[in-house]
Amino acid sequence: TEEQVVKHLDGHMKNVSKNDNKTKAVMKQMREDEEAHGLAAREAGAADLPEEIKEVMSAVAKIMTSTSYQI
Repeated sequence: TEEQVVKHLDGHMKNVSKNDNKTKAVMKQMREDEEAHGLAAREAGAADLPEEIKEVMSAVAKIMTSTSYQI
């Protein structure tokens, strides 16, 4: 979900060098875009996913992230 992506980006933002303004700007824009997508979806009538689905999505995201570090 967009909410999960925002949390994920917030976590990565903590690891970005304070001098890396380009990365921070890109991540800030990505965060704003995700928040806007979430708002648009809710305004269009989207419903929240069940907690179980969110947990599975979170687990898969962690696998993808840890795998990408290995590549």
